[in-house]
Amino acid sequence: MNLEHANITVNSIDAATRFLQIAFPEVKVRGEGPRQQGGFWRHIGTENHYIALQQEETPTDSNRTVYVDNGINHIGFVVANVEAVRQRLENGGYKGNAMGVEETGRTSIYFYDDTGIEWEFVQYHSDDIAIKNSYK
Repeated sequence: MNLEHANITVNSIDAATRFLQIAFPEVKVRGEGPRQQGGFWRHIGTENHYIALQQEETPTDSNRTVYVDNGINHIGFVVANVEAVRQRLENGGYKGNAMGVEETGRTSIYFYDDTGIEWEFVQYHSDDIAIKNSYK
C-alpha cells in the first residue's frame, strides 16, 4: 500500500503549511484555490504524495478530544533522520510531546502543529521487518 494523499480540514492553512514545510523542506505547494462550497484548499507535498489541506471560510475549533473521540489521532511519516526533523521543528518554535519511542528497530517523535494536529515522524534503524515491527 502506498498512500497518495490525506485530506485534512484545519483552522489555518497557512499555519499547517508552515509546519509541513519546516518538517519537510522538500515539499512544495502543488496547487491551491477556493473551494466550491466556500473556504480554501491547498495541496502540499511532492510530485507523488501530498497532504490536502482544507480551511473553511470561517474556521472553527474542534471539540474533539484526541485519543478519546472518533477521528484521526495523528498522521505518521517515515523519515531518514528523525533528529534532523526534531531540530528543524524545535528551531521553528514547535514542541514535541512525550509519546515518542526509542527502540532497537525505530525511533519516533510526535509534534503538534499550530492548528492542533499531531504528527508522528519515524526513523527505522533496520530493513529487517521483524526488527522494524517489533513492539516491546
